[in-house]
Amino acid sequence: MPDALACFECETHREIELGDHWLFVGRVMRFGFREGAPLAFHGGKYGAVTAAPGAHASSDLDAIWGGLG
Repeated sequence: MPDALACFECETHREIELGDHWLFVGRVMRFGFREGAPLAFHGGKYGAVTAAPGAHASSDLDAIWGGLG
């Protein structure tokens, strides 16, 4: 998807039936991302997402996973 900000390639790890829904749990095999403004959908409406003051996603990920490179 050329316009997507993130893309995940997963293999199915587990399928769970939840009444009239199914929950698929995937094991991420590959992923990619690019910078941009994300789109949110909540309460039947689309909207913009803004960062919380002091939030730095890339440095947070580096601290958790030791970098993505």
